[in-house]
Amino acid sequence: MRLLFLSFLFSSLSLAQEAAPVPVEVVLPADVAAASLKPNVILIVADDLGYSDIGCYGSKTIRTPFLDRMAAEGTRFTSFTVAQAVCSASRAALMTGCYPNRVGMQGALNHTSLEGIHPDEFLMPELFKQRGYATAIHGKWHLGTAAMFHPMKHGFDEFWGIPYSNDNSKYHPSLAAEMPPLPVYDNEKVEATDPDQSLFTRRITEKAVSFIRRNEKKPFFLYVPHIMPHVPIFASARFKGKSPHGLYADVVEELDWSVGMILAAVEQAGVAGNTLVIFMSDNGPFLSYGNYAGNAAPLREGKLTSYDGGVRVPFIALWPGHVPAGKVNDEVLTAMDLMPTFMAWNDEAGSVTPPVPVEQGEGVAETKEVAAESQPATTPAGAAVPVTAAPAGTPAVSAPVAKTLDGKDVMNLLLGKEGAKSPHEAIAVYAGGELQAIRSGDWKLHFAHPFITPHETPGLDGKPSNWENMKPAAITQSGIEGIATRHGYKVAEQTLALFNLKDDLGETTDVSAAHPEVVERLQKLAEDFRQQLGDSLTKTVGTGVRPLGRAETMDGAE
Repeated sequence: MRLLFLSFLFSSLSLAQEAAPVPVEVVLPADVAAASLKPNVILIVADDLGYSDIGCYGSKTIRTPFLDRMAAEGTRFTSFTVAQAVCSASRAALMTGCYPNRVGMQGALNHTSLEGIHPDEFLMPELFKQRGYATAIHGKWHLGTAAMFHPMKHGFDEFWGIPYSNDNSKYHPSLAAEMPPLPVYDNEKVEATDPDQSLFTRRITEKAVSFIRRNEKKPFFLYVPHIMPHVPIFASARFKGKSPHGLYADVVEELDWSVGMILAAVEQAGVAGNTLVIFMSDNGPFLSYGNYAGNAAPLREGKLTSYDGGVRVPFIALWPGHVPAGKVNDEVLTAMDLMPTFMAWNDEAGSVTPPVPVEQGEGVAETKEVAAESQPATTPAGAAVPVTAAPAGTPAVSAPVAKTLDGKDVMNLLLGKEGAKSPHEAIAVYAGGELQAIRSGDWKLHFAHPFITPHETPGLDGKPSNWENMKPAAITQSGIEGIATRHGYKVAEQTLALFNLKDDLGETTDVSAAHPEVVERLQKLAEDFRQQLGDSLTKTVGTGVRPLGRAETMDGAE
């Protein structure tokens, strides 16, 4: 028998009312595999959390006992990267298994955006729904504001949350006057506008726990994209002022509590051994907001940059009996890898089928009736990947025969298989349409590009750096200057530089002169990405880019 102790829980696990926390002891059987069920998946995503904001990643000021326990009982990855260091682009990659540039998504959508993820894209919830899973999203969607992009039209059975970032509201530091009331959705209806944001983390947690309880007898996929700690930050009364290190720490400690509540619900439902739980952030911290921002040290810069402080984030995987406990894994993997990894799952609980090679080429446009047997896939970037089929007995549905995916099957890394290595020869690092850097192993080559960096005087109490001098034009002002003027950054220039991340996590020392052969190799790899995905720095148009969806109106269809 294995004992897993949880503390700081409500005595009845009821989230509807305040109650004194009490310790709860949960006893799990030695054989934690639930062979009769397909593995559940819970994907928890923090918003703008820094690499070093939780204890197991080095924080000395923020208390995160549940995330630390999750790492102790599971595996913590140190070189997990997102596809772009900004909300919508990062989430598009996570949900599709593609570089956001491949699916046309760059930057962050806002309340005026008529664009969104294309209806023809095959998203992670659609994969799980196709396999007979219950699916839910509770938190921030951010892949389209118009009605045609609603998450329940992309494979989710239920949704509670907001369609875009919480700063598109009366709390925007410089453009509050032009912001409409922030809508909160309960499924497809607006439940409220301009809600009390201090209750967001609590309400999301309530919804997540309820979903687990209602679906404990069948397989489920639960996506929890938290709204915090994206500015403006809020903590509930239970947590506000309770940490010794200010409001940002309060907010992150409440997120940690939320993780604990979700883990407790899984254990109380008796499905811990059949549930993969993943925690990550969508990108690095919003550094211009000073004491209301996270910490990416020892990494350089943060959100909205191509440095590792923007794209390298915490990633913890927990699956008792499957993911090894207490392990730290330094192999490179990306948010794009989750979709193809789940596609490669066998329908039997917890097992993984061997990879089936597929030919290089573009995804095809036609559809077919999905057959009864799964077709796992693991591919090089730019390969056409068959859409996996539903298990036997699931009604047939029409789905694309193939899509071009960029992620890889990394299940062997998640399961800690001996000798498992990163499947990535190289990873492209885009900022918007610019291919700003490329990483291969420990090497990272930056091309000449502009980037944003905070002013010398940090932001304070919700106002960004240089706030008194900011003169933003509008939320729709695009480009690096628009970002800088809206969020208190200055623009700097990066020259061509090669960094060895093994010795120089902070990307401070250019070693290109000493390693011209590495520079040449990475430049050739970068050219392959440019041809596929484009690059506005070199004015290259990619041949493998698919279109964004576009609505005529917020309420209308395409």
